[in-house]
Amino acid sequence: MEGFSVLIEKLENTLKKNRHAALFLSGGSVMDGYPYLVEWLEKNPTLAKNLIIAMVDERYDQNPQHKDSNAYQAEMKSAIMSRARELGASIYTSLTADTFENDGEKYNSAVKRIFKETDAQFAVMGIGADGHTGGILPMDDKRYESLFTGNSYAVAIEYPQSQYVRRITITPYAIKQLDFILVIAQGENKREVITRLVKGSDEPIYKYPSLILRSAKDVLFLSDITIN
Repeated sequence: MEGFSVLIEKLENTLKKNRHAALFLSGGSVMDGYPYLVEWLEKNPTLAKNLIIAMVDERYDQNPQHKDSNAYQAEMKSAIMSRARELGASIYTSLTADTFENDGEKYNSAVKRIFKETDAQFAVMGIGADGHTGGILPMDDKRYESLFTGNSYAVAIEYPQSQYVRRITITPYAIKQLDFILVIAQGENKREVITRLVKGSDEPIYKYPSLILRSAKDVLFLSDITIN
């Protein structure tokens, strides 16, 4: 799948130098590319020992194996979690059967530790038709400021109007520190937000959180939408 070859090359450039890398994965349609990551790991099993895999965001439930979990769905799609673990990679999850608040605090500490203990950090992310990315959905300015002003790496957020009310997500602070992000967005219903992301926008980030990606260090953006 286009784009994953670039991500794999960047991972290899880090891991083959005996350096440590982190890979943050997302749910949704981007999971179609995860079998390529599994195939690559199986062909290069010695690289897995220096790799950490974690999630960009997660749908909270006190049952860590609930079927709406992004990690669960990624595993069902490609067996990426179990196969990577078998090959020696470290797997971090934000769901530990603890309370929502405690799991959020634990994941913040875990992601902070991941950034400290790895030499390079990568992610696969998507964007939604509403402009969200990861578990950061559109919200009002005061709430955005209260959640994301500071240096937290992950937070627990409730979205009462969302299908998945409770989310645990990495923050804009963490996203801006990632060394490379593969962003995949497909579908005509995303044309407006894709246009804003590609061309830039005066709209505030709290209204279109995917605009955070314009501030990332290195982004490869792939879409089936042509922007004139």
